[in-house]
Amino acid sequence: MSAVMKDDDLRELCDVEAEQNPYHPSQLSRFKKRVGARRLQRILNKLLKELLKGGVINGETMVLDATFVKAYSRRDSHENSRGKSDHEARVGRNGKAYELGYKLHVAADAKSELPLAVIAAPANDNEKKYAPALFSNALKAAGQRVNTIVADSQYSSRKLRS
Repeated sequence: MSAVMKDDDLRELCDVEAEQNPYHPSQLSRFKKRVGARRLQRILNKLLKELLKGGVINGETMVLDATFVKAYSRRDSHENSRGKSDHEARVGRNGKAYELGYKLHVAADAKSELPLAVIAAPANDNEKKYAPALFSNALKAAGQRVNTIVADSQYSSRKLRS
C-alpha cells in the first residue's frame, strides 16, 4: 500500500473512517477528469461563497506561498528537464534538491487557513509569474475584502503591488 493511501490527512479530507478502506489515488485523478476544470472551479467557487457567508473565511488577511509537488513520472532521457510520461512536469527546486514536479501556488485566508485560490504550474517557473493572477483570483473569491497580504520576497513585484 502506498504512503498516499495511508495518509491520515487524505483520509480526513475524503471523510474516510479509520476502519474503512481508503480511496485509491487514481480515483481522485479520475474524479478531476470526469468533472472537468471548469465545473470543478464552479464547485470550489460556490463552496468559498458559502464559507464567506457563514463567517468561516473572513478574507481580510491573505497569505501567498508556493509548495513543491512531486510528479509521478521519470525524467525524459531526451530532455532531462521535463517528465517522460508527464510532459508538463519540469525540474525545479524542492528545498535544497532539484526534482521533477510542479509548484502549487496558494493564496489562503490567514484566519481559517483555507485556500482562496490555487494555481498549479511547472516547478521551474518563478512565483512572480503567477502572483498577479493568484492575487486577482483570491481577491474575487474573498469578495474584495482583503486588507493585508503576507508573502515571501518571491512574490514581490511591481505588477503585483500596483
